[in-house]
Amino acid sequence: KAFTQLLQTGITSTVDSNDSRRGGVCTKLTVTAAAAASARVTDAITSLDIRDQTHVEMWARSDITTLAGAIHLLLDDTAEAASPLETLAFPALTAGVWTPFEVALANPQTDTALISVGIRFTTDNGAQVLQIDDIAAVRRETARWRRVSRDAWSIDQEAGLLILSTAAVKDIGYAR
Repeated sequence: KAFTQLLQTGITSTVDSNDSRRGGVCTKLTVTAAAAASARVTDAITSLDIRDQTHVEMWARSDITTLAGAIHLLLDDTAEAASPLETLAFPALTAGVWTPFEVALANPQTDTALISVGIRFTTDNGAQVLQIDDIAAVRRETARWRRVSRDAWSIDQEAGLLILSTAAVKDIGYAR
C-alpha cells in the first residue's frame, strides 16, 4: 500500500509489484536529495489496538547502505504521526538486501488507538529507495514451533539461509 496521508517534500510513495516479501506488493518510498533530515511519509489506518503485543516485525530493503537508527517507523494516535507514541529504529540495512527485523514496543500500554503509521528518514542519506513490507505487531512469547521433516529443508551455508521446500512452507504456513 502506498502511504498517502502525508508526503513531505522530496519523498514519493508507490506500490511495487515487482519485488516484495509477502502478498505480492510492497511499499516503495523514493527519496530525492531534496528531502531534508527527519522528512517523513505517513498513512492513515483504521484504529488499531496493539497494547497486548510486544514487538513490531517487518521487512525492509534500501538501495543504499544505511546505519542503524537512520530510519524510524512511527506509530501514532494522531494524524500524520505528528506526535508518535512509538518511534522504532530500523537496523542497519545493507544495500539491495531484504532485511527482516523486529523492534520491541517501548510503551505498548499506550498503543490503544493507533490511526497513523509513518516512516521518518531521521538521517539525511541523500537519494534513496526504500521498500517496506509485511509490518505486523506481534507478541513474542506466543511463537509456535513446528517440526519439519529433514527432507523438507536444506541449508545454504554460503548465504547463511535455511531453505524450506514448497511442501514445508504449505505445511507450516508463513512466518518470519
